[in-house]
Amino acid sequence: MHESVAMDDVDRKIVHALQIAPRAPWNLVGSVIGIDPATAARRWQRLNDTGVAWISCYPGILTGSDYFLAELSCEPGMSVDVATALARDGNVISVNVKAGGHDVLAEVGTANPAESVRYNLDRLGKVPGIRSIRSLPVVTVYSEGSHWRLRALDREAEATMAGAVREPPEVPVSAPPLRDDEWEMVHCLADNPRMPLSEIAERLSISPSTARRRLGVVAAGRIRLRCELARTQSGWPVYGTFFANCPADRVDATARALVKVPEVRAVISLIGPFNLYLALWLRSVVHMQEFESQLNVKVPYLSIADRSLVLRPVKQMGQLLDEHGWRIGSVPIDIRLDNEVKTTI
Repeated sequence: MHESVAMDDVDRKIVHALQIAPRAPWNLVGSVIGIDPATAARRWQRLNDTGVAWISCYPGILTGSDYFLAELSCEPGMSVDVATALARDGNVISVNVKAGGHDVLAEVGTANPAESVRYNLDRLGKVPGIRSIRSLPVVTVYSEGSHWRLRALDREAEATMAGAVREPPEVPVSAPPLRDDEWEMVHCLADNPRMPLSEIAERLSISPSTARRRLGVVAAGRIRLRCELARTQSGWPVYGTFFANCPADRVDATARALVKVPEVRAVISLIGPFNLYLALWLRSVVHMQEFESQLNVKVPYLSIADRSLVLRPVKQMGQLLDEHGWRIGSVPIDIRLDNEVKTTI
């Protein structure tokens, strides 16, 4: 099935356009690419239906919560089972099976510090197959995948798309947590973030005008939309991660500089044996070594303490992935206490 829906240049341009403006009208997308709106819509539907590309909906920032990375060592042969079990949990934002210093890396959000402790000691500790756990509390998310671009459009087309939408602002850490009606919107849009206002209104049993007002949380950055594609179709098939140490007085400036590097998908500062985490999409394994070598020259005070490759993606921003990184379902992110999330596959 995967081979029959391989992406061409037009498909990649559609994805790039939707990375900039995930809910952009098809007449705009078509005009920028040079195809008619119906063709743009039809092509996107094909990509989305087969799982090669999709749009995720997730909280803009886990304000009022505890957010951490969990490094997990697993019993032999249990890594995929552990990652799959965690992927069905609404507190788990993303999870990958890796090769390197640990077997599984999960991004987890909880409602408060007490719940974070409970999650680490009770919930993680009871997952069959986990041998050891190291939790790394997140301090600041400087960048995540919504800022990464496929680089299929030229600068003029990029500028046209960017000019049609207002970039969501960064939500301050002091902002209040999502309200229940905002969580409802996350769940409503989880499977189809391009859902028309009329359908949103029907699903939430509200008026179209109320649906339009509630959708304003996307423009405000409290809920984010992110167009993604299977990494194997991107031209950057290798997913690498670095844990690094940086002098404390240089963490902020260094992280902000790393955000601008094209290969970098995420930059996060942490508490623990490492104070910076980098996620990269690269063209080859060799390129990962070259990237580290260049980093040593440009940022000599940054020490790479651990490096690893993703062997198998399992969940990404609430979306379930198969072994090739194609979307197969969703488990919407929800960090609220006593929340039960139903899986859609």
